[in-house]
Order: sequence, then structure tokens, then C-alpha cells
Amino acid sequence: MVAVVPTEPRPVLVVLAAIADLVAGSIYGVLGALIFAIGSGIRDMPEGYTLSPAMQWLMAPTGAMLVVIGALLVFTGIQIFRGREWIRPVQWMLSIVLAILAVLGVIEGHDALCTVKLVCAVIPMVVLSLRHVRAWFDSPYVRVRRPRPPLVAPTLPSSMDPPQPPTP
Repeated sequence: MVAVVPTEPRPVLVVLAAIADLVAGSIYGVLGALIFAIGSGIRDMPEGYTLSPAMQWLMAPTGAMLVVIGALLVFTGIQIFRGREWIRPVQWMLSIVLAILAVLGVIEGHDALCTVKLVCAVIPMVVLSLRHVRAWFDSPYVRVRRPRPPLVAPTLPSSMDPPQPPTP
């Protein structure tokens, strides 16, 4: 078995980027589940609100898409925390798409929640662009090979040996 261990300690900003991704993923996941529940008829709309059938038909796939985006964000947050170097370009693309969605939400009038989503999308982009964070991701890794223990049949202690028949 080969374990890959970073040679340098994890910068605090990498932890911040991972936490921002986990928070954004949780927000997207919960909102997506709620939108999916309303769109599929599992949950009723609050009093005073009505939905057209076309809008209700669009809410279920939109909610499912948001749940998938939330799961992707949680996955990328975990991979950032682990220090995978391939996650930086993936996170950049995902953050740009999410920032565009958040800006569209702010323009539409959902200020508070979309502002939080925008901040959670921008923090990883900024943090992963810093020079010392890039250097940590690009740093050489030490491969530690742990040898497997040899397969040995279990032996009983001498006090637990089965009694031997007497020899004539």
C-alpha cells in the first residue's frame, strides 16, 4: 500500500477554502432538496404563494441539479483539504459557474442568500490563486511505502496447548 503524504504543513488558507466549499455545498444541497420537494409535490407552497404548472414542472429538475452541485462542492472541499493538485482547475471552473449563478440571483432580487453563495464561490478562487498556496499544492510529495506484515499462522500460547496423549 502506498500512502501519499505532503511534505509541508497545510496552510490555514487551504483549510479556509475547503470550509468555504463545504458551506457552499451545504447551502446548495439544502436549497436544492427544498426546491425539489416543492416541485415534485412532496411539500406544499407556503400560504399566499402559487405556482404555475410549468414552473412547478421546472422546479424538480432545478432542485436535483442544485443537489448535484452541492455534492460536487462538498467533494471538491474534501479534495482541497487533502491537497490534490488536480482540484485547482476543477475548483476554478466550478467557482466561476457558481459566481455567475449567484450574481444572476442577486440581480433577480435574492440578495442575502445569493451574496453568501457569491462569497463562498469567490473565496476558494482567491485562496487557490495565492502564491504560497499554489506552491503547497505543487510541492513534491513523499511516497511512504508501508510493508505488509508476513502471513503467519496463529500460534497458541504454551498454557493453552491442547493436552497431548501420553506416550507409551
